[in-house]
Amino acid sequence: MSHSNFFLLFLGCLSGYPLGAKVIADHHDAVGPLSPQSLLLICNNPSPAYMISFVGLHCLGDPSLGLKMYLSLLFGNGVIAFLLLPILKEPFAVKKSPPLHTCSLPFPPFEKLMAEVFSVLLNLSGYTLLFSVLSAFIKALPFLPTFFAGILSGFLEMTTGVENIAASPVSLQTKVILITGIISFGGLSVIGQTQNMIQNTPLSIKKYMADKIAASAVSMTAMYCLFLFNLH
Repeated sequence: MSHSNFFLLFLGCLSGYPLGAKVIADHHDAVGPLSPQSLLLICNNPSPAYMISFVGLHCLGDPSLGLKMYLSLLFGNGVIAFLLLPILKEPFAVKKSPPLHTCSLPFPPFEKLMAEVFSVLLNLSGYTLLFSVLSAFIKALPFLPTFFAGILSGFLEMTTGVENIAASPVSLQTKVILITGIISFGGLSVIGQTQNMIQNTPLSIKKYMADKIAASAVSMTAMYCLFLFNLH
């Protein structure tokens, strides 16, 4: 694996939704053995801090569960990415050197950097607010049990769905497996944020969604196996 791919994988896996998508979108022409679409699947995940502190400790009362779920997510993404590698493999475009008469700054101008930062913040807050409101509406429906409200709200916005499922009266095994699937997929909120990040690039949001659904199934299966062999 080239240094470029290794750096993108390292940075993307630590960034969290949807910054992993932005990392790949900004470097989709990097040279390496993995296609940009495969890198997008592998790198666009929740951050390990989110999984350990919020999901594991706050919602489930066990930070080690958050870590195991995070590793299951990476495993599911990796399995699907490498299984589909021959299909998704695309030639990488080599970055062209700038013309000799141009002079580029070592860092982007401050105004451009701040514009990108605010764009990311607006993207995050806008989608999160919209789908959180819809999730709260679903949770407030009196005829809908907490368990099913968690699944539906998680399909929209994963954090609200995780909280609802964690509070539902089902077994710990069921909670962990469902939460793993919800977070692996990310919900429509994360899908919208990812689409915003990868627009104007060759990356496909449709392929990303299909790959994420398959990766979610693999991640849930991995967590089920952990419980099956009493490794929780």
